[in-house]
Amino acid sequence: QERLAALVVGGLIVALLVVAPFAEGALPGSEAFLPAYATAIFINDLITAVLLLVLFTVQRSPAILVLGLGYLFAAITVIPWALTFPGVFPPLGALNDGMQATAWIAAARRLGFPIFVLGYVLLKDRRSGALSAPPERAAVTWAVAVTVASIVLCAAIIAGDAHLPPFMSDARRPADLWIWVPRAGTALAVVALLLLVLRRRSMLDLWLIVVMVTFLVELLLLSFLSSSRFSVGWWSGRFFGLVSATIVLMVLLAETTTLHAQLAR
Repeated sequence: QERLAALVVGGLIVALLVVAPFAEGALPGSEAFLPAYATAIFINDLITAVLLLVLFTVQRSPAILVLGLGYLFAAITVIPWALTFPGVFPPLGALNDGMQATAWIAAARRLGFPIFVLGYVLLKDRRSGALSAPPERAAVTWAVAVTVASIVLCAAIIAGDAHLPPFMSDARRPADLWIWVPRAGTALAVVALLLLVLRRRSMLDLWLIVVMVTFLVELLLLSFLSSSRFSVGWWSGRFFGLVSATIVLMVLLAETTTLHAQLAR
């Protein structure tokens, strides 16, 4: 697992070095691919959240619960992010006509996920079974709470588009204020990554390290190497995000299948 994780990280770094010189190149007409990307992210994150919440009912670990809720948050918020994207769904009509809602939802996603990972790292050494309530009830309660909070947050952002501080100067280019979002997201991700490295105890920790490295590469491409949406760097960052969303899912499915085969034998 360690060798495979190192190979994945090495491949991502090589791909970053290859893409970086072309990051500013425009890809006109690529908006049509965004619904497919959002659908893939939603499905991956939702299945990962379900698997982690099921794992929580077995282990009763608060850390697993927080991580599962983080993936649930990521899955839910990608829907309004895609639906409010300017020019992506013109035949259906976007949820609003402003430019800021999509960027603010993206900011919530970019800052929210590393916060959930930090919660996982800080809680993972807590004794399993430490929760007093039945695990199924706690999982369902928190899942519903995160779902409702995510919907309310996105609805508030969409409704208040005209009054939001500007993250976008036009439909493609971010405003100066936006740079603080990737900086904050990078800081949170670096702290989470360092804590995962220092406190690694399991295979899940190992692959979360890969996820956070991928998250940092995605931020670098989206916000520091490219200055507009639908550029080579922007789409490359989205590809790394899709890889990040798939990693933990693949590991969970592979380990579950392996364990089932061992029990069957």
